[in-house]
Amino acid sequence: MSVNGTAEQKYVEISLITFPTTTKDILASEDELLPFAQAIADYWQPLKTWTPIALTLSQNGLSFTMVTAALLFATVIINIYEKRRGRNAKTRAYQKLSKTDQQLMDAIQKTEKPTLTSIGSTYESITHGKANPETLYQELERAERAGLISREIISQQDEPMQVWKTRFDSLQRRQ
Repeated sequence: MSVNGTAEQKYVEISLITFPTTTKDILASEDELLPFAQAIADYWQPLKTWTPIALTLSQNGLSFTMVTAALLFATVIINIYEKRRGRNAKTRAYQKLSKTDQQLMDAIQKTEKPTLTSIGSTYESITHGKANPETLYQELERAERAGLISREIISQQDEPMQVWKTRFDSLQRRQ
């Protein structure tokens, strides 16, 4: 119950009354009223259990909301920070790669739909050499295990297609 904007807990007492005329009627009245009393108690029992929880929530709802919002905000900030830190670590790993491996990563980033064939074409234009598809695939798998790229399946005109994407900052930002 709410009184003056404050939630209060109230107790209810229910009495079942009978007027026996003899002492034998007392036992009969008890037997007669007991099922009613039990049904009333069973009806109010769930409310008795929920009352402290509901009372706590109603009195501290704003505080609970603020704490939940603060925790959510902190979680989002930490998640953004960790993702950025991971991308920066992968960017540093890219910078430590050999020139040919860097060229392969550059080919993935420069290719619009980086399938094995299109990456090979872009890689050949960057290196001015020939790319062996099997060797290229093995290099892509090695880079994926290192966490520099990820493999995805996309749909192009209702046809599934495997593509690779880099998992570090783009070349334009670093230069």
